[in-house]
Amino acid sequence: MKILVTGADGFIGSHVVETLVKSGHEVRAFVLYNSFNSWGWLDESDK
Repeated sequence: MKILVTGADGFIGSHVVETLVKSGHEVRAFVLYNSFNSWGWLDESDK
């Protein structure tokens, strides 16, 4: 299933996105600019 998540950079949103991706869903996410140049667990995922 294709899913759009807004607020994916927040605490809850990031966990929701992680769960959806691990469940095999295709996720598109809106996030705020990340000045730390780190995407957390997404850095380790397949693109």
